[in-house]
Amino acid sequence: MTENKDCITVIKKLCGYIDREESEVCCREIEKHLRECDSCRNEYDKMKEMFMLCKSSRENLSPEELSALKKNIFKLIEKE
Repeated sequence: MTENKDCITVIKKLCGYIDREESEVCCREIEKHLRECDSCRNEYDKMKEMFMLCKSSRENLSPEELSALKKNIFKLIEKE
């Protein structure tokens, strides 16, 4: 994955973007970057797929468990 400042910023915000927790302005910036950056778009696709697989489980998780799940997903993606 490309390690430039914009990519690092976008990757760190993808969980919030997927969960619609980021501001509208931030979401537009992320969407623009994803249209232009194949590497980040691939990371987004992987992360979104993982979130979809966990969706049914997430509905039964406490806020603390959900936060831990997000952190673990992010750590897994960072390892790649």
